[in-house]
Amino acid sequence: MGPRKAGSKAEVQSPLIIVHIVVGQGFSGSVCRALRDISRQNKWRLQVTPIVVKPQAGSVLPHWRNRTVDRLLRISSWLERATFTYLALPNANKLGCSTLAPSHEEEPPDLVREVWVADTASPVDELLRISGGKEVFVYSGRDNPSGEIRQSSFAAISDERAVHSYELKRHGQKGSAVIWHGSVPCSKSIGVTEHLTGRHVALAILRSIQRIPQKSSETRIGARHDGEVELVPDLRLAVTYIGEIFDFILTAVRRRFRGDTGRWALALGAASSWTHIRNSDFKIKDIGEASGSFYADPHIVTVNRNSFVFAEKYDAESKKGHIVAFQVESKDLTPLGPVLIEPFHLSFPFVFRNRGMVYMVPESQEAHQIRLYRAADFPHTWELAAVPVAGVSAVDSVVFRREGYWWLMTSIDSSGSGSHGSESHLYFSRQLEAGDWTPHPMNPVITDSMRGRNAGLISDSRKCFRVFQEPGFGSYGNRVGISELTRIDSEAYAETNPIWISNSKASSMPRIHTLSAAGKLVAIDFWLEHGKVTEPTSGNSKSRVPAFGDGLLLSRDCQI
Repeated sequence: MGPRKAGSKAEVQSPLIIVHIVVGQGFSGSVCRALRDISRQNKWRLQVTPIVVKPQAGSVLPHWRNRTVDRLLRISSWLERATFTYLALPNANKLGCSTLAPSHEEEPPDLVREVWVADTASPVDELLRISGGKEVFVYSGRDNPSGEIRQSSFAAISDERAVHSYELKRHGQKGSAVIWHGSVPCSKSIGVTEHLTGRHVALAILRSIQRIPQKSSETRIGARHDGEVELVPDLRLAVTYIGEIFDFILTAVRRRFRGDTGRWALALGAASSWTHIRNSDFKIKDIGEASGSFYADPHIVTVNRNSFVFAEKYDAESKKGHIVAFQVESKDLTPLGPVLIEPFHLSFPFVFRNRGMVYMVPESQEAHQIRLYRAADFPHTWELAAVPVAGVSAVDSVVFRREGYWWLMTSIDSSGSGSHGSESHLYFSRQLEAGDWTPHPMNPVITDSMRGRNAGLISDSRKCFRVFQEPGFGSYGNRVGISELTRIDSEAYAETNPIWISNSKASSMPRIHTLSAAGKLVAIDFWLEHGKVTEPTSGNSKSRVPAFGDGLLLSRDCQI
């Protein structure tokens, strides 16, 4: 069943949301500030009232040792933010809350929604009693037995997890239920991880309030949790963490001054089938220019039996990317030069064909638009055909046609945290060259950082496979996964469990970031550690280092 576009309705005044948030721990300040900021960005009317209650009996927080650990981690977070400008985040230990709306006594009763928000250490029964039966939202981390966010963040970092998982429960007179769960990329810094988690927890609270009553959260692809980390912070772990974070800071500063930061590079491979590609089938295309410049985000398109690769070329001097093209000749890439340059940064040039025309949807996040370009003189000249989505901070968009509709899937930073890998959103339209595409009613359809950012699309008339990237612990672009789309309509979005594509750390291409396939050709980008190019292993099949495992990428029930 195809989607139905909702009819236009008279604009009505949004309800006033009154949030009573339990404070007293460092992380509650981060959620409080995020609630205020996100409400302002979305023009929601919000009134925040901080309240203080005693932690529930049996909580680990009152213990003097845990309080000492908490203070140590706060000091460490402050030093991290003071050391790097890119870690200069709002102070999570200061509430900074303000009333953004008039008193609710002046509002009609049907325009007031009052909720209570607390963390897992708060006494929910007591909150239900004093709230007079109002809903109580309880947020918690999923990477620590206690569930307290700061300890959960620390546990995820200590365990070197790629993501930090969280969930939101709604408690009421009839029981409780998990209404939202997701994850954020796990930084090596507790301050950064807490900031990202706080923004997404606040966004989940506001979305849940806006959507109640809402459909089951099972229709949304959230973070899959692979078990609790049996780890509670203690003084030894806290001191070890502080030592490691200072070592990380010094190493980063030293490498930056030496210009030894590494870069992305392209590789093109050809084999009997893209599902059987190996390292030895690839040829590397490195930029070979000034330190800090690189090629990335390759996408293949075939026109008139000739294959072309479009990619981002990032210039270190201007700190901006533009789109370049290569023609595939004898399994090698022949440069054709720049083909699309804008005043803002461009990357991830997703290229596709429709009715004899060639289109491109590059990342144009700095313009706060998703832009559709049409080839006026392929492959050298492009013109703007439409702006399907405007007013968003979106990256790595892909476009495809299914069930009589055009679908656009993109990664949006809804929380304003600067992280684009935690959510995937869908838009649809009957016409390709149309503006103001319709958002899917279940947006975001994915809330998992392990699969929330696109890395490509492999599609034909029968099946469609989404390629997405997984972050590493404290790093961007670790490996990619592939899932087959099994349902896409106005009610829901569904895809198969991912098949991960990764490389050995000992290989010449240890981190894969983007994958594009057309026929027997496969283009990827990968991380060059220290900026050194090493050709893939050659020789017989026994001496090859497999790029994607020892054989078939896709399972038997997931064949192209």
